[in-house]
Amino acid sequence: MLTSCVLTVMWTLWVVSNNFPTPCEIEKQRKVADAVFLGHPAELHDCWALWLRPYSLKERWEPPIWAWPLWPFHYLVGWYVCNYRRRLFGDHASFFCSDTVMYGQTLMQNWVATHFARHFVTNPRQVKENIEAAARHAEQIGVKVLCLGALNKAEKINGGGLGVVKALGPRRKISVIHGNHLTAAAVVETIHQVFGERKVKLFLTGASSKVGWAVAQALRDRHAYEVLCHSTDPGRRRFFREQGFSSAATLAEGTEFSKFWIVGKYDMSVAQLIPQNATAVVFSVPHSLGSRSDVRVIEAGTLLMDMRKLDRPRSFTNKLRAHEIFACHAASAVAANRLEKGASRIDEVGPVDPHKMDSWLDEAKLLGFQIPSFEPVEDIEANDSTGRRNVIIVGCGPAGLASAAMLSQKNIPHVVLEAQEDSFFGSWSHHFSGLEITTQKKWCNLPGLSMSNKDFPEENVTADDYQRYLHQYVHRFNINIRRGVKVVSVEKGGTEECPWLVKYEDSSSVDEIHLLPAFSVIIATGKHRVPNKNTTDDVAGKLTKAAIPFVHSTEMCNESTWERAITAARNGRLCIVGLGNSAADLAALILQQCEIGDKETGTSTQIHISARTVPPVFPSRRFIFRVDSLGFLVRLLPHFLQEFFVHLLWSIIPSSKLCNSAFPPHLKRWTKINGRVPIIDKYGMIAFGLQAGKLLGHGPILDITTDRQVQFDDRNASNTTIDMVILATGYKEECSLIDREDRLNGLYKIGFGNDRFLPIRSIGEEAGYIAKEISKVYH
Repeated sequence: MLTSCVLTVMWTLWVVSNNFPTPCEIEKQRKVADAVFLGHPAELHDCWALWLRPYSLKERWEPPIWAWPLWPFHYLVGWYVCNYRRRLFGDHASFFCSDTVMYGQTLMQNWVATHFARHFVTNPRQVKENIEAAARHAEQIGVKVLCLGALNKAEKINGGGLGVVKALGPRRKISVIHGNHLTAAAVVETIHQVFGERKVKLFLTGASSKVGWAVAQALRDRHAYEVLCHSTDPGRRRFFREQGFSSAATLAEGTEFSKFWIVGKYDMSVAQLIPQNATAVVFSVPHSLGSRSDVRVIEAGTLLMDMRKLDRPRSFTNKLRAHEIFACHAASAVAANRLEKGASRIDEVGPVDPHKMDSWLDEAKLLGFQIPSFEPVEDIEANDSTGRRNVIIVGCGPAGLASAAMLSQKNIPHVVLEAQEDSFFGSWSHHFSGLEITTQKKWCNLPGLSMSNKDFPEENVTADDYQRYLHQYVHRFNINIRRGVKVVSVEKGGTEECPWLVKYEDSSSVDEIHLLPAFSVIIATGKHRVPNKNTTDDVAGKLTKAAIPFVHSTEMCNESTWERAITAARNGRLCIVGLGNSAADLAALILQQCEIGDKETGTSTQIHISARTVPPVFPSRRFIFRVDSLGFLVRLLPHFLQEFFVHLLWSIIPSSKLCNSAFPPHLKRWTKINGRVPIIDKYGMIAFGLQAGKLLGHGPILDITTDRQVQFDDRNASNTTIDMVILATGYKEECSLIDREDRLNGLYKIGFGNDRFLPIRSIGEEAGYIAKEISKVYH
């Protein structure tokens, strides 16, 4: 191994220090090419595709395993050849000549510029100079056509080739092309080949590029496809709309729009957001869909060569197979053929004309280039479960959706049944307005799709943001949800293949019970579906009798209710019953609003909090530490160590001490966590309110008089006037459909766990486990 590494280093040093490192560069001194294709390597390890020749071209080139550990050395090599090789040896050292073949009557050469894809970002000036140096050398030795490949024709580098034309001057003889007319024509014909005359909806990324815009126009005008054009630039989106196209600012809009994507821009987010089992016609080189085995990838920017027209085997193919060639590369042969037939200098560096691009493809076919043949796309819904063994998932909250996504990845048909008829997911739409999820967004991701910084730029997300994320999740995994279906019971007694019977009521026929056989059933109705609007000592009844207005925390969702609560707090007459995270969040939000008013009016806000037990209070952040990040580590510990660690924090954190001293000493303090969630002080307002005397701790409500005097269990006889009460009494956590699981026979519950650190992450882990168990039996 050591010998191999030493020889590798020595070979590389010789290559980068020799101004004629390839046989092709020596041969070109004797023969001047008719057409030169100027490309560049993409990844740093792609240098071995140049230096390990010859090798088999039966398959596309992949870097050898031993090349990966040499990344630091590749970095230095890339830095050298991009910045210094041309300066040391002149214009002819701004590229590697890697292939010379005679194709028919055209002598074609493949030049690889001495910069890598990363250098277009890190060293754009040197990249631009390398491209212009290669063009000058081509002009000097008499090359007829120079075709710019990949990012060498990037708009930001040289305006699609215009910069190269200007650098060579008006007296040049060489033709400069980008090959985009042939690429666009090939893409359009490939798309029509796979979709035919159906009126499909297509989502197009890279619509702002020369090729992308020509493709969009041709698809609409020739084949009447409905095209949604993506661009992050508001000006470009406005232009699309002015031209009669729909536009999208985010890839998530494309996820919802269609499962048929035209990918014309390299973007790692495409692999994350393209729908499950989608079809992607790609013309970006490279593309990012290699990790998505469920997606059918159709490469539209690659043509096939007539191998009989070659005078010798190709030694380098830009990592393609021997008979494959990029469409823009083939365009150089078309341009050379036009010059041979008497055409004057050809400058194809501007926009692509949809009306002229077909002529390039027609001539390419006459020269022996062909578009690959692809099977037509079948438009079958991903979860069309007619006549199949289904897994039934009850509930479309995070737990139900995560289960559906995991089953979808394992190709197990499933149906999600949801009682709600609206478009919301789970209980997130029923919390109070302004709710911000306690944990950071990175801990709220469900399996298979992370919240992107583009769509969710903040560190934390609100309940409304999470609804938007779940909406993306449904479209990403093509989850089949039947709404307005209330499951009444789950019983055993079906067939051998579908042993479970799900009885349900449909909103269209409420009085009729329907039966749905199921291979397996997952109950995902969750713990936060039914609000608990009273306490065991009937506080709601006492409030009603005393005519004191009260609402549950889930009903704090309109402006008038918030105004009443803020007014009562400013008068010192607001009471919150309960001391969980909902109570803490409401108190913090109300205090924030009152602080603004207090400065203007000189009033002093007070909020009374009635509790039975006193929990610990942890700040969401302490110095560089995040409580949820610590929670991720703590949850990996044994249970007794978890309790110990939480108690240790409890004893030293100031906010917990403040909370402890603010409530009557006879109230029970938490001694064990036992699956409960401590209060997370997201905004620091709880600690501030306790310290400033704006949050007053009380015991349970004992009695209420008709004149709105409330007596708390504070071991004193004083009463407090209350104008409004918020019941932050949580939810009924029972599962009414089944008493217990029967995992051996395929009956599961999810989302009822007691992970008090990262509950949403636990849901994702549990969904993966359940899908794995079902898959073992199903397949």
